[in-house]
Amino acid sequence: MIRGVLLQNAKSALKAVVPLSLRRMVVRVRLRLRTLTADDRILPDFVIIGCQRGGTSSLYTYLGLHPEIGPSLRKETEYFTINFGKGERWYRAHFPLRIRRSFSSWRGKRLLTFEATPDYLLDPRAAERCKDLLPGAKIVVLLREPAERALSHFHHNLRLEMESESFERALELEEERIAGDLEEIARGTSSRLSGFRRYTYVERGKYADQLERWLEHYPRDQVLVLESEKFFDDPASVLVEIQEFVGASPWLPAEFRNYSYLTRGAQGHEKVPPQIRQSLDDQFAASNKALADMQDVDLEWLNQGR
Repeated sequence: MIRGVLLQNAKSALKAVVPLSLRRMVVRVRLRLRTLTADDRILPDFVIIGCQRGGTSSLYTYLGLHPEIGPSLRKETEYFTINFGKGERWYRAHFPLRIRRSFSSWRGKRLLTFEATPDYLLDPRAAERCKDLLPGAKIVVLLREPAERALSHFHHNLRLEMESESFERALELEEERIAGDLEEIARGTSSRLSGFRRYTYVERGKYADQLERWLEHYPRDQVLVLESEKFFDDPASVLVEIQEFVGASPWLPAEFRNYSYLTRGAQGHEKVPPQIRQSLDDQFAASNKALADMQDVDLEWLNQGR
């Protein structure tokens, strides 16, 4: 366990100093080589579908350290969204070889594999595509209070230099920024959907419709809905709940570090300004009510009376 944590910390330290372009090139080369053995690779047993800025980076890292779980080559394959045209062999190349599962079975252990792409919750095409390929997969969803999620998303874009406006102005521009991509999705001619992926500060927080799409394709007992805030406050209990849901043995990492930041010890942002809070609450009200009415959805922030 200690070795795994040390290796993960070393990888995180490298990510902080190695240029993104170089890291992406290395992944592409590895993926191209792994595609040669795609027919001998297994598909994921479970998929983490969101939400963005809801703890998925840390969750992916913790689960990837589990001795019975082999993570995807990279966290976000984005296969059921913008990379769907690359085909199943490309997708399979992200996952472990069958022989690794056979070896685990020979030792009396099991091997699960998974990926985590937060865009899957948002994108209207993802659920059907996922069900067609992975009908038996377990689906894990982390949902963060939508106004705080929106602000965290905004600061994430600032760090990546993808946003130059104020938070208030970015919210005003959202509809205009994503309109063209929504039209492309409706026509079935979408490409990289840069605006839709980057600037959906409010749209991503309307969880009810997004979750309902997944429940149209997966039975309720294959979908686990959890609260991001609980994961932030008590990651151990949430991790155990997820492990039980996906069929992995109980296990905890040596440390619970926040892996959404490349720099260890990086701090979060301030709360949503009061002058913006009411406007956001109004925009999320209908979705939050519908979410609260769903079966087996119990999120503390839905009961805060905002």
